[in-house]
Amino acid sequence: MILAETLATNINWTLIATIVMALATAGMWYDAKKCRVTQIEQPLNVTGTPLGNAEIQRDLKAMNHRIVSLEAWRGQLLNKLDADKSEVIEAGEERARRIYTHVEDVRKEIDNKITRLPNELVALLKNTGAID
Repeated sequence: MILAETLATNINWTLIATIVMALATAGMWYDAKKCRVTQIEQPLNVTGTPLGNAEIQRDLKAMNHRIVSLEAWRGQLLNKLDADKSEVIEAGEERARRIYTHVEDVRKEIDNKITRLPNELVALLKNTGAID
């Protein structure tokens, strides 16, 4: 009874888990080392006939047709890309012209207001009697 109580309170569960894992690992290693031979009852034979000249010519003609159509598509795509690039450049130049025109109009307006400002200030000060 004392032995059972001592074991129940002082058991090192980590040690027990390590021993169980070591035994399981040894069992798996032993199972992997067993020599197993697999017999193939009927060997696999792959046979095929090479393509004839007619099939090769047909496939070559199909590939050539595809290459020609892809080259034509590529040419059309390049033309479209060039046209789109020109359109984007022209739109950017037009936008820049509009921006510069707007900036120039605002600059002229502010310039006019600044040149009138001293005369208006003198007139305001004279009207208020601040200067004679």
